[in-house]
Amino acid sequence: MKKTGRFLALLMILALLLAEIPAMADEAIARTDPNEIDTVFEEITSPDEFKLGKYLYVNDTSLQKVEFTAPKTGTYYLYQRRIDNVSPMITVYTSANDPVPAYRMEGTAGQPLVMDVYLKKDYTYIVNFNYAHVAGSTETEGKGIFIASCKPGTAAGDHMEPDGSWVEITKPENGKRGVEGKYCDFCHQMGLTRYIPAIPYKLSVVNIKSDSLTLKWKASQDATKYVIYRRKRTAGATAKKIATIKVKNAKKTSYSYVVTGLTMNTKYFFQVKAVTSYGDSALSEAVSATPTLKAPNSFKLTSPAAKKVKISWKARSGADGYIIYRARTREGKYYKYAYVTGGKKTSTLVRGSSGITYYFKIAAYKKVDGKKMIGALTETKSIKVQ
Repeated sequence: MKKTGRFLALLMILALLLAEIPAMADEAIARTDPNEIDTVFEEITSPDEFKLGKYLYVNDTSLQKVEFTAPKTGTYYLYQRRIDNVSPMITVYTSANDPVPAYRMEGTAGQPLVMDVYLKKDYTYIVNFNYAHVAGSTETEGKGIFIASCKPGTAAGDHMEPDGSWVEITKPENGKRGVEGKYCDFCHQMGLTRYIPAIPYKLSVVNIKSDSLTLKWKASQDATKYVIYRRKRTAGATAKKIATIKVKNAKKTSYSYVVTGLTMNTKYFFQVKAVTSYGDSALSEAVSATPTLKAPNSFKLTSPAAKKVKISWKARSGADGYIIYRARTREGKYYKYAYVTGGKKTSTLVRGSSGITYYFKIAAYKKVDGKKMIGALTETKSIKVQ
């Protein structure tokens, strides 16, 4: 009976001890870049120098054991790097006399070991930085590093080592800048951040003429300049920088630029990027336009006399003349029926057969290098000749 009672008492004590052991962390990370880690730590020569939020580099090889009281509940990161051919091993006890470790992890020979553990506030823990023998290894002591939770912030030294590529956090859109960052390889929080420059938006083309047009767009946050690019004929053609606009008033919400020297009836593609103090933005969405003469306005047909058709219109600025197209049916083939020389002309009289219905369209033209460049056609209109 006495033996049974003692056994039950031991079981109860063991159960109480186990109840005080924190749960294991979800994951452990083994690093493979040991040569990049020796320059950012604060050296300590005594466990009393432990501070939350610092990278504590144990330079004294006698400090194989670190004892401390966790200042808050949370995840901590334990790191040990071996400089010899033995496997690093980290063991955590809840007290100096505890025979059962709360955490233990063994790494790979020749590589550093990172173990994240969940510790409770005001609990005292013993951390042993040790090693496991590997056949053929030396017994030279390595250096242990104890890492607390990384210090929040983006300044140099706030995090141990942000790693990997930049990750978009906030997308730049509607003229507002975005944010991207790199995650800390140890605490898995954002270790570095930087702005993604705002992209000019709502780029559009207005006031299209035969050799010019106007670009309009909405302002980008923090922009100091805007650079305009042009591509000719296809969206994949080589981009040519055609203008740079300095921002003189940061409160200005929209911009415009008149593009001149364009070739009539040639398709162009335009994009704009913003220049900021922290870099250039991506190019805006492309817009396209084809400089041309617009169709004449106020297009009318009358038959003032037998076998006569009078065609009238409003003169188109920039035109050198007009072309009359005629067909016998609305959906039939339209032929160039007559030319009217002179951009200021507003009407012409043509012949037709009495009682026949004709269909007409007209377009303005402009001479470019001796060639008639034809503008947009009017809508179709019909008339029955007297």
